[in-house]
Amino acid sequence: MKNNITFDGIINLFTEKTNFTIIAHRRPDGDAVGSAAGLCLALRHLGKTAHWTSSDPVPPSLEFVPGVEHFTCTPNPNAFVVTVDTATPSMFDKLPSELHRIDLKIDHHASGEDYATYNYTDTTAAACSEIIFRLAQQSNALTDDVCRAIYVGLIADTGCFRYANTTANSFAIATEIACRGIAVAPIAEACFGTRTPAATAALAHALNTAVYMGDAAICAFTAADKARLGMTDNDTSEISPFLRETQGVNFSAVLTQASDDLTEFRLSTRSREKYDASAFCRLFGGGGHIRAAGATITANSPDAAWEQLTAAVKTFVGER
Repeated sequence: MKNNITFDGIINLFTEKTNFTIIAHRRPDGDAVGSAAGLCLALRHLGKTAHWTSSDPVPPSLEFVPGVEHFTCTPNPNAFVVTVDTATPSMFDKLPSELHRIDLKIDHHASGEDYATYNYTDTTAAACSEIIFRLAQQSNALTDDVCRAIYVGLIADTGCFRYANTTANSFAIATEIACRGIAVAPIAEACFGTRTPAATAALAHALNTAVYMGDAAICAFTAADKARLGMTDNDTSEISPFLRETQGVNFSAVLTQASDDLTEFRLSTRSREKYDASAFCRLFGGGGHIRAAGATITANSPDAAWEQLTAAVKTFVGER
C-alpha cells in the first residue's frame, strides 16, 4: 500500500467538498462506528452535509455512540465517498454498486488494498479513530461528541489500552479527551462492562464446545445454535478474545454461520505474539491486524466449514 495523499491534503478535501457519504466496514465494530460517527459529526460541525453507512446495522451495544443518529440506509452515491477502518473492498461489497466508487480511504490496517482515488493509511495508529481525532483537531472540529465517538474506537481497538498495538499516542489522545472533562468511565463500561443475556449464553456455549488444537482454541456457532440461544452475530464479539485469554492458548478462532446466507461462515480470530492472526485470515481472503483479524469461509454446510477451519488451524499452529 502507498499513500497518494498527505494528511494536509485530506483536510483540504474536507474544506473543498460539501457533501459526504462515509462508509464503515460490514459488521461494524467499535472502531468502525467510532471513526465513521466521529468523522460525520466533525464534518457536520464544519457546516457540511454528512451521513454514514455500512452494509450491516449498528450493533445495539454501540447505539449509544454520538453520531449514530446520522447512520443512513439510503446513502447518497453522488456525495464525496469516504471509507474508514476498511482495508479492502470486500468489507463493503454488499453495499449498492454505485457506492463502490470510493473517493478517499482512511485506514490503519497493515494489510489491505489501495482501492480509492485517494488512499491514506497510517499503520502506526492503534485505531482508525486516532487518525480521525487528528483530522478533527486540525480542522477545528473536535467537539465533545466527536471525542466521545473517537474514544469508543480507541478503547475498542486497544482493548482498553491492554493490547500490544497501544502506543504513547493512544494514551495522549485519551488524556486530551479526559482533560476536556468528558466522562470516559461510562463509555468503557458500555463497551466492556455490559453484555446481553444472549451473549452470556453464547459464551457458555463456547466454553462447553471449544476444541483445543495444540495451543489454539476454536469453536463454532451454526445458524441453529444462534436460533436456539436467541442470539445474533453481535453476541459473539467477546468470545475469541476470551478464549485467547486461556493460559496456554496463543491463537483463537470463532466460526459463525450467517443467518441470511447459510453458505457464509464468519471467522473471528485473536492471537498472542507467537502468531499473526492477519496472516491466518488471509488464507481465506480476509485480513486485519496482527493480533485480531477476520475472514469469511464459504461452505455448503457447517461440517464442511469446520473441516476447512480445523485443517487450516492444524497447519498454522503445527498441531499433530
